[in-house]
Amino acid sequence: MELIGQAEVKTREKFISAGAGRIYFRSVRPNGVAWARIGLLHGYGDHCGRYEHFYRWMAERGVGCCAMDFRGHGRSEGRRGFVSRWDEFLDDLAVFLAQPEMNSREGPPVFLVAHSHGGLVAAMAGIRGLSGMAGVIFSCPYFKSGVPVPWWKGVLSRVANRCWPSITVLNGLRPEWLCGDEEMIEDSKRDVLGHRIATPRWFETMQVAQGEVMERAGEFKLPMLMLIGKKDPIAVAEVGELFYSRAGSVEKKILVYPEMLHEVLREKERILVFEEILRWMRERTSNIEHRTSNVQS
Repeated sequence: MELIGQAEVKTREKFISAGAGRIYFRSVRPNGVAWARIGLLHGYGDHCGRYEHFYRWMAERGVGCCAMDFRGHGRSEGRRGFVSRWDEFLDDLAVFLAQPEMNSREGPPVFLVAHSHGGLVAAMAGIRGLSGMAGVIFSCPYFKSGVPVPWWKGVLSRVANRCWPSITVLNGLRPEWLCGDEEMIEDSKRDVLGHRIATPRWFETMQVAQGEVMERAGEFKLPMLMLIGKKDPIAVAEVGELFYSRAGSVEKKILVYPEMLHEVLREKERILVFEEILRWMRERTSNIEHRTSNVQS
Protein backbone atom coordinates (compact mmCIF):
# COMPACT_ATOMS: atom_id res chain seq x y z
CA MET A 1 0.00 0.00 0.00
CA GLU A 2 1.27 3.46 -0.89
CA LEU A 3 0.28 6.96 0.17
CA ILE A 4 -0.34 9.17 -2.87
CA GLY A 5 -1.31 12.73 -2.02
CA GLN A 6 -3.95 12.35 0.69
CA ALA A 7 -5.30 8.98 -0.48
CA GLU A 8 -4.01 5.44 -0.13
CA VAL A 9 -3.89 3.18 -3.16
CA LYS A 10 -3.16 -0.52 -3.55
CA THR A 11 -1.18 -1.98 -6.42
CA ARG A 12 -1.05 -5.56 -7.65
CA GLU A 13 0.81 -7.32 -10.45
CA LYS A 14 0.32 -10.81 -11.87
CA PHE A 15 0.63 -12.83 -15.06
CA ILE A 16 -2.40 -14.47 -16.65
CA SER A 17 -2.41 -17.30 -19.16
CA ALA A 18 -3.32 -16.54 -22.78
CA GLY A 19 -2.83 -18.08 -26.19
CA ALA A 20 0.64 -16.62 -26.75
CA GLY A 21 1.87 -17.35 -23.23
CA ARG A 22 1.65 -15.22 -20.14
CA ILE A 23 0.12 -11.73 -20.24
CA TYR A 24 1.13 -9.09 -17.70
CA PHE A 25 -1.71 -7.65 -15.61
CA ARG A 26 -1.56 -4.67 -13.26
CA SER A 27 -4.12 -3.05 -10.99
CA VAL A 28 -4.09 0.17 -8.98
CA ARG A 29 -7.11 0.70 -6.78
CA PRO A 30 -8.23 2.88 -3.88
CA ASN A 31 -7.97 1.60 -0.34
CA GLY A 32 -11.72 2.01 0.09
CA VAL A 33 -14.57 0.81 -2.11
CA ALA A 34 -14.28 1.93 -5.74
CA TRP A 35 -17.33 3.57 -7.32
CA ALA A 36 -16.12 2.75 -10.86
CA ARG A 37 -13.45 0.68 -12.60
CA ILE A 38 -11.26 1.36 -15.62
CA GLY A 39 -9.57 -1.15 -17.91
CA LEU A 40 -6.83 0.50 -19.98
CA LEU A 41 -5.83 -0.79 -23.42
CA HIS A 42 -2.48 0.61 -24.57
CA GLY A 43 -1.33 1.28 -28.13
CA TYR A 44 0.93 -0.63 -30.49
CA GLY A 45 4.57 -0.64 -29.36
CA ASP A 46 3.31 0.71 -26.05
CA HIS A 47 2.77 -0.89 -22.64
CA CYS A 48 0.59 -0.29 -19.62
CA GLY A 49 3.44 0.92 -17.41
CA ARG A 50 3.51 4.26 -19.24
CA TYR A 51 0.15 5.24 -17.69
CA GLU A 52 0.94 4.75 -14.01
CA HIS A 53 0.36 8.44 -13.35
CA PHE A 54 -3.17 8.11 -14.79
CA TYR A 55 -4.07 5.06 -12.67
CA ARG A 56 -2.87 6.70 -9.48
CA TRP A 57 -4.71 9.95 -10.19
CA MET A 58 -7.92 8.00 -10.76
CA ALA A 59 -7.41 5.72 -7.75
CA GLU A 60 -7.02 8.78 -5.52
CA ARG A 61 -10.55 9.70 -6.61
CA GLY A 62 -12.11 6.33 -5.95
CA VAL A 63 -11.67 4.63 -9.32
CA GLY A 64 -10.09 1.18 -9.55
CA CYS A 65 -7.77 0.78 -12.54
CA CYS A 66 -6.63 -2.37 -14.30
CA ALA A 67 -4.41 -2.75 -17.35
CA MET A 68 -2.54 -5.39 -19.30
CA ASP A 69 0.25 -5.60 -21.83
CA PHE A 70 -0.99 -7.14 -25.06
CA ARG A 71 0.97 -10.16 -26.31
CA GLY A 72 4.32 -9.17 -27.78
CA HIS A 73 4.31 -5.95 -25.75
CA GLY A 74 5.83 -4.75 -22.49
CA ARG A 75 6.22 -7.51 -19.93
CA SER A 76 3.95 -9.96 -21.73
CA GLU A 77 5.30 -12.94 -23.61
CA GLY A 78 5.25 -13.32 -27.39
CA ARG A 79 7.31 -12.03 -30.30
CA ARG A 80 7.63 -8.27 -30.25
CA GLY A 81 4.96 -6.63 -32.37
CA PHE A 82 3.82 -9.88 -33.98
CA VAL A 83 0.49 -11.70 -34.18
CA SER A 84 -0.41 -14.63 -36.40
CA ARG A 85 -3.93 -13.19 -36.67
CA TRP A 86 -4.96 -9.63 -35.81
CA ASP A 87 -7.89 -11.07 -33.86
CA GLU A 88 -5.39 -12.35 -31.30
CA PHE A 89 -5.59 -8.86 -29.80
CA LEU A 90 -9.31 -9.52 -29.27
CA ASP A 91 -8.42 -12.83 -27.64
CA ASP A 92 -6.17 -10.96 -25.20
CA LEU A 93 -8.96 -8.50 -24.45
CA ALA A 94 -11.34 -11.38 -23.69
CA VAL A 95 -8.84 -12.89 -21.24
CA PHE A 96 -8.34 -9.48 -19.62
CA LEU A 97 -12.07 -8.87 -19.18
CA ALA A 98 -12.52 -12.37 -17.74
CA GLN A 99 -10.36 -11.50 -14.73
CA PRO A 100 -12.30 -11.13 -11.44
CA GLU A 101 -11.11 -7.52 -11.14
CA MET A 102 -12.84 -6.70 -14.44
CA ASN A 103 -16.08 -8.64 -13.90
CA SER A 104 -18.78 -6.35 -15.29
CA ARG A 105 -21.62 -8.40 -13.74
CA GLU A 106 -20.51 -7.78 -10.19
CA GLY A 107 -19.15 -4.67 -8.53
CA PRO A 108 -19.00 -1.09 -9.79
CA PRO A 109 -19.38 -0.15 -13.49
CA VAL A 110 -16.50 -0.95 -15.84
CA PHE A 111 -15.17 1.52 -18.41
CA LEU A 112 -12.56 0.86 -21.09
CA VAL A 113 -9.96 3.55 -21.76
CA ALA A 114 -8.60 2.60 -25.16
CA HIS A 115 -5.60 4.43 -26.59
CA SER A 116 -4.45 4.40 -30.22
CA HIS A 117 -4.22 0.78 -31.44
CA GLY A 118 -6.00 -0.22 -28.22
CA GLY A 119 -8.84 1.96 -29.49
CA LEU A 120 -8.93 -0.07 -32.69
CA VAL A 121 -9.20 -3.24 -30.59
CA ALA A 122 -11.99 -1.78 -28.44
CA ALA A 123 -13.91 -0.53 -31.47
CA MET A 124 -13.75 -3.94 -33.15
CA ALA A 125 -14.80 -5.67 -29.94
CA GLY A 126 -17.80 -3.34 -29.64
CA ILE A 127 -18.81 -3.91 -33.24
CA ARG A 128 -18.59 -7.69 -32.77
CA GLY A 129 -20.79 -7.72 -29.71
CA LEU A 130 -18.83 -6.69 -26.60
CA SER A 131 -21.33 -5.92 -23.86
CA GLY A 132 -21.40 -5.10 -20.17
CA MET A 133 -19.25 -1.98 -20.43
CA ALA A 134 -20.52 1.25 -18.90
CA GLY A 135 -18.67 3.08 -21.66
CA VAL A 136 -15.61 3.23 -23.89
CA ILE A 137 -13.25 6.20 -23.69
CA PHE A 138 -11.25 6.46 -26.91
CA SER A 139 -7.91 8.27 -26.75
CA CYS A 140 -6.72 9.20 -30.26
CA PRO A 141 -7.88 5.88 -31.79
CA TYR A 142 -5.73 4.42 -34.54
CA PHE A 143 -8.35 4.13 -37.29
CA LYS A 144 -6.01 5.50 -39.96
CA SER A 145 -2.28 6.10 -39.84
CA GLY A 146 -0.99 9.62 -40.32
CA VAL A 147 2.59 8.40 -40.80
CA PRO A 148 3.63 8.15 -44.48
CA VAL A 149 4.91 4.70 -45.46
CA PRO A 150 7.60 4.67 -48.18
CA TRP A 151 6.56 2.68 -51.25
CA TRP A 152 9.33 0.15 -50.74
CA LYS A 153 8.17 -0.60 -47.20
CA GLY A 154 4.69 -1.24 -48.53
CA VAL A 155 6.00 -3.68 -51.13
CA LEU A 156 8.27 -5.35 -48.56
CA SER A 157 5.38 -5.74 -46.16
CA ARG A 158 3.08 -7.40 -48.69
CA VAL A 159 5.77 -9.81 -49.88
CA ALA A 160 7.15 -10.59 -46.41
CA ASN A 161 3.65 -11.17 -45.02
CA ARG A 162 3.58 -14.33 -47.12
CA CYS A 163 7.09 -15.65 -46.60
CA TRP A 164 8.47 -13.99 -43.43
CA PRO A 165 5.56 -12.37 -41.53
CA SER A 166 7.49 -11.84 -38.29
CA ILE A 167 10.45 -9.91 -39.72
CA THR A 168 10.91 -6.64 -37.87
CA VAL A 169 11.18 -3.23 -39.52
CA LEU A 170 11.68 0.11 -37.76
CA ASN A 171 8.39 2.01 -37.74
CA GLY A 172 10.01 5.46 -37.89
CA LEU A 173 8.01 6.92 -35.00
CA ARG A 174 9.69 9.62 -32.92
CA PRO A 175 9.07 10.31 -29.22
CA GLU A 176 8.49 13.99 -30.10
CA TRP A 177 5.38 12.97 -32.06
CA LEU A 178 3.71 11.52 -28.97
CA CYS A 179 3.23 14.59 -26.79
CA GLY A 180 4.61 18.03 -26.01
CA ASP A 181 5.68 17.33 -22.42
CA GLU A 182 9.49 17.25 -22.27
CA GLU A 183 9.61 14.96 -19.23
CA MET A 184 7.28 12.48 -20.91
CA ILE A 185 9.34 12.65 -24.12
CA GLU A 186 12.50 11.81 -22.19
CA ASP A 187 10.64 9.03 -20.40
CA SER A 188 9.70 7.55 -23.78
CA LYS A 189 13.31 7.75 -24.98
CA ARG A 190 14.53 5.87 -21.90
CA ASP A 191 11.76 3.28 -21.98
CA VAL A 192 13.15 -0.22 -22.51
CA LEU A 193 9.78 -2.00 -22.51
CA GLY A 194 8.30 -0.20 -25.51
CA HIS A 195 9.33 -1.00 -29.06
CA ARG A 196 9.56 0.98 -32.30
CA ILE A 197 9.26 -1.87 -34.76
CA ALA A 198 6.52 -3.25 -36.97
CA THR A 199 6.02 -6.68 -38.48
CA PRO A 200 4.41 -7.39 -41.87
CA ARG A 201 1.66 -9.62 -40.44
CA TRP A 202 0.60 -6.98 -37.93
CA PHE A 203 0.79 -4.16 -40.49
CA GLU A 204 -1.21 -5.93 -43.19
CA THR A 205 -3.89 -7.32 -40.89
CA MET A 206 -4.13 -4.06 -38.95
CA GLN A 207 -5.11 -2.21 -42.14
CA VAL A 208 -7.85 -4.75 -42.79
CA ALA A 209 -9.10 -4.22 -39.23
CA GLN A 210 -9.12 -0.44 -39.73
CA GLY A 211 -11.20 -0.84 -42.88
CA GLU A 212 -13.72 -3.11 -41.16
CA VAL A 213 -14.08 -0.79 -38.17
CA MET A 214 -14.80 2.23 -40.35
CA GLU A 215 -17.22 0.35 -42.59
CA ARG A 216 -19.13 -1.05 -39.63
CA ALA A 217 -18.94 2.00 -37.33
CA GLY A 218 -22.74 2.19 -37.19
CA GLU A 219 -22.75 -1.18 -35.40
CA PHE A 220 -20.80 0.25 -32.48
CA LYS A 221 -23.50 0.85 -29.85
CA LEU A 222 -21.63 1.23 -26.56
CA PRO A 223 -21.63 4.63 -24.82
CA MET A 224 -18.49 6.49 -25.83
CA LEU A 225 -16.32 9.45 -25.02
CA MET A 226 -14.00 10.34 -27.90
CA LEU A 227 -10.79 12.26 -27.09
CA ILE A 228 -8.96 13.72 -30.09
CA GLY A 229 -5.61 15.48 -30.24
CA LYS A 230 -6.07 17.64 -33.33
CA LYS A 231 -2.32 17.88 -34.04
CA ASP A 232 -1.84 14.11 -33.76
CA PRO A 233 0.70 13.07 -36.43
CA ILE A 234 0.23 9.32 -35.81
CA ALA A 235 -3.52 8.66 -35.85
CA VAL A 236 -5.50 10.83 -38.28
CA ALA A 237 -7.77 12.98 -36.12
CA GLU A 238 -10.40 13.48 -38.81
CA VAL A 239 -10.92 9.73 -39.16
CA GLY A 240 -11.50 9.41 -35.41
CA GLU A 241 -14.07 12.18 -35.72
CA LEU A 242 -15.67 10.38 -38.67
CA PHE A 243 -15.98 7.15 -36.67
CA TYR A 244 -17.63 9.15 -33.90
CA SER A 245 -20.19 10.65 -36.29
CA ARG A 246 -20.98 7.25 -37.82
CA ALA A 247 -21.15 5.30 -34.55
CA GLY A 248 -24.54 3.97 -33.49
CA SER A 249 -24.02 4.90 -29.83
CA VAL A 250 -27.02 6.67 -28.34
CA GLU A 251 -24.88 8.21 -25.61
CA LYS A 252 -21.71 9.74 -26.99
CA LYS A 253 -19.54 12.81 -26.53
CA ILE A 254 -16.46 14.10 -28.33
CA LEU A 255 -13.73 16.40 -27.01
CA VAL A 256 -11.17 17.84 -29.43
CA TYR A 257 -7.96 19.35 -28.07
CA PRO A 258 -6.60 21.71 -30.77
CA GLU A 259 -2.95 21.77 -29.61
CA MET A 260 -2.48 18.20 -28.38
CA LEU A 261 -0.58 15.43 -30.14
CA HIS A 262 -1.08 11.66 -29.97
CA GLU A 263 -0.88 10.85 -26.26
CA VAL A 264 -3.45 13.10 -24.61
CA LEU A 265 -3.02 11.13 -21.36
CA ARG A 266 0.66 12.18 -21.26
CA GLU A 267 0.38 15.76 -22.51
CA LYS A 268 1.28 18.85 -20.48
CA GLU A 269 -2.41 19.60 -19.93
CA ARG A 270 -3.28 15.96 -19.15
CA ILE A 271 -5.00 16.81 -15.85
CA LEU A 272 -7.68 18.63 -17.86
CA VAL A 273 -8.19 15.42 -19.83
CA PHE A 274 -8.31 13.33 -16.65
CA GLU A 275 -10.94 15.64 -15.19
CA GLU A 276 -13.08 15.35 -18.33
CA ILE A 277 -12.87 11.56 -18.20
CA LEU A 278 -13.81 11.54 -14.52
CA ARG A 279 -16.71 13.90 -15.12
CA TRP A 280 -18.07 11.77 -17.97
CA MET A 281 -17.76 8.58 -15.92
CA ARG A 282 -19.67 10.17 -13.04
CA GLU A 283 -22.42 11.28 -15.42
CA ARG A 284 -22.62 7.78 -16.86
CA THR A 285 -22.75 6.06 -13.46
CA SER A 286 -25.45 8.50 -12.32
CA ASN A 287 -27.47 7.62 -15.42
CA ILE A 288 -27.01 3.90 -14.75
CA GLU A 289 -28.10 4.27 -11.11
CA HIS A 290 -31.11 6.37 -12.18
CA ARG A 291 -32.27 3.75 -14.73
CA THR A 292 -31.73 0.93 -12.21
CA SER A 293 -33.79 2.69 -9.54
CA ASN A 294 -36.60 3.30 -12.06
CA VAL A 295 -36.67 -0.38 -12.97
CA GLN A 296 -36.74 -1.47 -9.32
CA SER A 297 -39.53 0.96 -8.48
